[in-house]
Amino acid sequence: MTERDDYPMRRFIYDVIVTIVFFIYAIANLGKALASGRNAGSRLQSTIHEMSERFGKVETTGSLAGKDPVVWIHAASVGELVAAKPIAINVRRRYSNASLIFTTVTRAGRKMAESLLEPGDIASYLPVDASWAIRRFLRRVRPNLLVIMESEFWPNLITTTKAEGTTIVVANRQLNEKSHSKHRRFRIWWRQIAEAIDHFCVQSIRDQDRLTDLGIELERITVTGNTKFDSLSAQVRDDGETRELADELGLASDDVVIVAGSTHANEEEAIIQVYEGLREEFPHLLLILAPRHMERIAEVARLFDKHGIPISRRTLIAQRNPRVERVILLDTIGELAKVYELADIVFVGGSLVPVGGHNVLEPAAVGKAVLFGPHMFNFRDSVQLLLKEGAGIQIYEPTELQARIRHLVNHPEELRKLGEQARNVIEANRGAVEKTLGVIEWLLHPER
Repeated sequence: MTERDDYPMRRFIYDVIVTIVFFIYAIANLGKALASGRNAGSRLQSTIHEMSERFGKVETTGSLAGKDPVVWIHAASVGELVAAKPIAINVRRRYSNASLIFTTVTRAGRKMAESLLEPGDIASYLPVDASWAIRRFLRRVRPNLLVIMESEFWPNLITTTKAEGTTIVVANRQLNEKSHSKHRRFRIWWRQIAEAIDHFCVQSIRDQDRLTDLGIELERITVTGNTKFDSLSAQVRDDGETRELADELGLASDDVVIVAGSTHANEEEAIIQVYEGLREEFPHLLLILAPRHMERIAEVARLFDKHGIPISRRTLIAQRNPRVERVILLDTIGELAKVYELADIVFVGGSLVPVGGHNVLEPAAVGKAVLFGPHMFNFRDSVQLLLKEGAGIQIYEPTELQARIRHLVNHPEELRKLGEQARNVIEANRGAVEKTLGVIEWLLHPER
């Protein structure tokens, strides 16, 4: 028996394992809800609703009746939803009678998906990747098209959806070296999944080459670029809103604002050292630090206290003394993109430690000088683009970060040009959404 002939048995075993594991997961979550004390009732209700969606039950309440097309967009979490948002907006523009279904894996993604809904749209958790759960979901929503954002290659999601007659396109796909090697190692398994996908929209020629190396025909691949460039350009706010936020935070016109975004453990200590090394030389220096995970706020606050540095929390900003508290700790969710607009210089965290970095395009889109550490492997293409165009600076240790900031503050024209070039890179790379929409339109109406 060949490996290909053995595939149905492998799929059956996979189905059984996924089902068992998820039932254990569901029972554990229900148990946690019941044991949550005074909030047990509401927690139990919320958990039951979540698990029912993950088991493939979605409430349509007749909202899909008469809708054409019904487009299902799956994005794992917040980052993928950001890339999906401009696609969703343009699908609505082209198809006035369309209905959109958003599915996500994470709770943060589920919450963001709800913010994208319009009348007739639906948000849900992605059903567990068991064929029976996927079929249950499909029977309720009957999509014409499934758009999978980036790298969500769940076997049953793809093969079962295709078997039910839905067209499938992968959008904004980036195939890094690690994923490419993994797909090569499990080539037969990968091929069975990939054959069910009608078209791949990829970010770069390198991604196209890696897919063709895996056996995907060239005619099933379109190089579109990264849809995140389009969504970032749309997020820039007007100057009035930016001034309003600056006034709320108590920023002065001569403040030199350094924003350290999405920082992780063992990075804040380094940033504090950089700040301490610069604040005497630049008395108008202001640091805004945003930890990646809100549960670390108290830990980070203690670090500043240990160094004797007064801070003001964003949630208590009305009490801030601007002359004394030259550090603002961003302890709110969803404000970092807005705060980037106030910066003179941005350091993107998760990069001095081997986390893989975070989104460098977001501050670049609002014309800021962007600095980042050596560990940017999750955003390799974005980093290479900025470095190639002279629109970003990579540093390798905290002392270099301090030296680079000192140089930029002392050379304001160079600082301005760096930010301007960063914005230009974003603008020059727009257009991925339009190309992706062209593929979607062709898949929905191949006869045209």
